[in-house]
Amino acid sequence: MTLNVSTILLNNYVANKYREGNIMKGKIKWYNDKKGYGFISGDDDKDIFIHNTNVPEGISLKEDDEVEYTVETTDKGLNAVNLSLL
Repeated sequence: MTLNVSTILLNNYVANKYREGNIMKGKIKWYNDKKGYGFISGDDDKDIFIHNTNVPEGISLKEDDEVEYTVETTDKGLNAVNLSLL
């Protein structure tokens, strides 16, 4: 795996801001049920990807819904997990 500067900076940012287990808050920026994904706008205005596999069964996400979540880092960026509506 080749690391570039942006990957290193993102990993450092994630390590400091999104420590594993830290509960974050944000709002749904947009979510498409048919496509099965969307984005959360975090308190710091950073966009966090959300996939339908991380949305609890029975919950329908709509724009501007307030949510809590934790973040994991993938090779594609930040991913919201353990999501719940506020």
